Amino acid sequence: MTGGVRFRFRQSIKHKDYLFWLYEFFNSRGYCTNNLPSYFSQTQKYGDKLLEAYRFNTYSYTNLLWLYKLFYNNNKKKVIPINIADYLTPLALAVWIMFNGKYVKGEIQLNGQPYSVQDVEKLINVLKNRYDLKCSLYIKKGICRIDISKESLKLLRTIVRPHILPSMLYKIGLSFPIATYDNVEDQKSTIYIENRNKSGVYRWTNKITGSSFIGSSVNLTRRFQNFIGKRKIRV
Repeated sequence: MTGGVRFRFRQSIKHKDYLFWLYEFFNSRGYCTNNLPSYFSQTQKYGDKLLEAYRFNTYSYTNLLWLYKLFYNNNKKKVIPINIADYLTPLALAVWIMFNGKYVKGEIQLNGQPYSVQDVEKLINVLKNRYDLKCSLYIKKGICRIDISKESLKLLRTIVRPHILPSMLYKIGLSFPIATYDNVEDQKSTIYIENRNKSGVYRWTNKITGSSFIGSSVNLTRRFQNFIGKRKIRV
């Protein structure tokens, strides 16, 4: 393959918070436009279920070609590179879990599709050797899955928790944290500090009328500064 390479990211509307976090990650580094991820809907191929999602593309860069060649072979099939340990950082592991991880009865399950058994074993070796996580390989109908044991759950949480979005904490068996503030004017400094570099869902409630407004943001402090500083709260 020659020329430029671009990446497309898509997530269902349920994971909008995660998709917008990814967008901000790439946008802040100059890899995509300032246009926010676009919403789209379509009827799924099988059945009449409506798929609602958001997506965005990076720019097309020649300097991303090395990354494409790293994870695709000459037949354009996805592969796991030999030096995957150099790239599977705590942040990368957290993104992997947020993307297709699943918490089941104390274990974390990671989808190994569409990789071969040999490639999934490479990933297991990195999880064991680099992070000391106890993992096992599960195969059903030719599809591989990595199971991280209950015994390693606490250690795994320590590794990835700083990088997991609040709305995605359920992926590692934790609850979405909730903070309550009684007076935004008196507590605005506390609100800014406690929500710095965090994303999440918020609700403003009018204590007189009982009406409320619900929203979400990938940067809660910035959003709250806009609301409180410019007095845009209308509920």
